[in-house]
Amino acid sequence: MLRLAVYWYIQAISRSGGLEGALVLGQVALELLGSACCVELNPIVSAGGFARLPASDRIRLLLSFAKIPLRLPVELKTLCDVACANDWADGPEAIVAIRNAVVHRTATKIKLLSDVSGRARYDAWLLTIHYIELCILHLIRYNGPVANRISAQMLGQVESVPWMRGDVAS
Repeated sequence: MLRLAVYWYIQAISRSGGLEGALVLGQVALELLGSACCVELNPIVSAGGFARLPASDRIRLLLSFAKIPLRLPVELKTLCDVACANDWADGPEAIVAIRNAVVHRTATKIKLLSDVSGRARYDAWLLTIHYIELCILHLIRYNGPVANRISAQMLGQVESVPWMRGDVAS
């Protein structure tokens, strides 16, 4: 499962299928990691229970398990503004809502996608990649410094992984 999640991560980070396609592939990677972490390796929920969860809850479960904050990073201001305007609670909900607008072409979702700027889509993609990277690092029990692709201001700037900082998954 990890090998497949890494494959989808590579496709997402290289923006296969454009930015929108990369969002879809990134969510696939997150859901595979969620299944690996929360069903197979640490049976928090059954496979059937995991499959019945809404996609945003599958990602929340994964991030909570990995002690990764759910909140939208303030550095992603455009995405934060869109999330506020649409009453999205956190990062997983924002990612899934934008991804669903790309995949499920109802009139409401077409309007949502047309209202979401390219910058907000980019922010959602960036957050997706950030989540995948942190989840993989947590899965392999990495506890060292990391470059945060969202908040780093300069090359070489690093920080502790969230589970070592004691950040609450909120």
